[in-house]
Amino acid sequence: MANTDHYAILLAINIYPGLRNLEGPENDIAAFAAWLTDPKGGNLDPSKIQAIKSSDFPTVLDPNDANPQERAFIKALNKWVRDDKNNWLNRVGARLYIYMAGHGFTAGATLSDPALFSAVAQNGDTAHIAGYRYAAKIANAGFFDEIILIMDCCQDVLKASQVLEPTWSPPERNKSANVKMLQAYGAPRGQAAFEREETPGGPKRGYFSTVMLEALRTALPDANGLVTGQTLKNQFLQIWSDRYKAETGYDPPIRPPDGTDIQLFARSRTPAPANGVLPVMFALTPPVPDGATLDVAFGGGAVPIISMPVTQLQPQTLAPGLYKATLSTTNRSKLFEVTGAAQTTVTL
Repeated sequence: MANTDHYAILLAINIYPGLRNLEGPENDIAAFAAWLTDPKGGNLDPSKIQAIKSSDFPTVLDPNDANPQERAFIKALNKWVRDDKNNWLNRVGARLYIYMAGHGFTAGATLSDPALFSAVAQNGDTAHIAGYRYAAKIANAGFFDEIILIMDCCQDVLKASQVLEPTWSPPERNKSANVKMLQAYGAPRGQAAFEREETPGGPKRGYFSTVMLEALRTALPDANGLVTGQTLKNQFLQIWSDRYKAETGYDPPIRPPDGTDIQLFARSRTPAPANGVLPVMFALTPPVPDGATLDVAFGGGAVPIISMPVTQLQPQTLAPGLYKATLSTTNRSKLFEVTGAAQTTVTL
């Protein structure tokens, strides 16, 4: 049964007539929406998801006429938190996901204050949606027990500009201490976020969004069988380190709630049966230490599910999922994904 008390607002801005257009944001929120509605993922009722994106609006050349703007985000919020007579509701549901992708910035001395440029932004006009400030207002009003705020955008510091307090003002109920908030940002303060083609000639995706989706799909649960904010962060940073850390020089900020962690969803600690998936092949490049083993762990696990002496490497049938191969006594390791659609070869 779907999580009918979970809600989501997804915002993607590809087209910026007054800045540089992007290609990844709409692809990123489409991928996240697919995870949200997957029974093995967020397991949301599709009617509880609102998506706002550039392609919903006419293409214009004048930045002043561009959409979406901040008002579209406010309209989506009000759909969840006001009744049909425009009165503020009390508690709306258990969880709200907010996922934003596009150009962004931050300002001043605040470390956790990213903002997404709205489509009308241009030189000399930093029109924006203050993502964290909206989430803080939602938490203070107590509309939801949990908030998952994900923003895939740059956090370039604009010293001459400010992140403005939203004009949207729900009731001041001082509920923030009772609301768990998980924050995940595409780049640290002062750094740029990036997008690239997933495959040569294929659609572009944000580095951060791609890794976040993989981490959500593959993070191992804790001892109680629950994927938490911390186990998601651990898995994200492991994938990021293997794939993008050397290129970007940073780790994106992921902040689980203070105090008791958020329990995202339940998941088995072992991979599902392979069901005929093609064997995975392993190969080692010299030098290979004597007496070493090739260890394979599932997801973000630290305990190998396979350990083979380097002199006895054999093909292995693994269930679809993310794995990490490590050559013991060395710093050589590699993340790899088994999809079942093609032969997988892992070379260390």
